[in-house]
Amino acid sequence: MRHFLIEARMRAGLSRAQLAAMLGVSEDMVYKVEIRQRDPSVKLAKRWAAALNIPWIYFYEDLPDNTSSDLHAHSILSGGKPQGGNFQSR
Repeated sequence: MRHFLIEARMRAGLSRAQLAAMLGVSEDMVYKVEIRQRDPSVKLAKRWAAALNIPWIYFYEDLPDNTSSDLHAHSILSGGKPQGGNFQSR
């Protein structure tokens, strides 16, 4: 499960339906990506990351379940700006 996605969406104050509408995908797609049943295309991952202010590369890395706390710290340290392709993983 991609806990960091769920927490980032909730921090943004968005429901799955609202995020799905913003991204132009189904609510089911949002759910399946959040539970790691599907992977988004790079194009969708970049749009999703921009909407939630997270590094897009997180979609393709094996992150531990405690990543949500690390993600929050990263967001604070980076001034809340996504790092995109320049993000360096641990």
